[in-house]
Amino acid sequence: MEGQGLLNQNLRLGLNFGFPVLKTALDKGTILSWTKGFDVKNAVGKDVLRLLQDALDRQGLALKCMAVINDVRFPSSWKMMLK
Repeated sequence: MEGQGLLNQNLRLGLNFGFPVLKTALDKGTILSWTKGFDVKNAVGKDVLRLLQDALDRQGLALKCMAVINDVRFPSSWKMMLK
């Protein structure tokens, strides 16, 4: 970031989250489950952007999580609810 002159700037970040998430706002999404062989302990039921923002803050990075989008189109749990 230093080479691009971005070291002391506050930057905005958007996240494309490729796992089932329940979006409740532009900047909020609750992790519903893990797929594709992933399993992050104690993350299901938590806000993915809050988890990411907390990790960025711990590292002292001047990034602000502004939005989450989800590329999981139709999770199997939703199919079950529609039956």
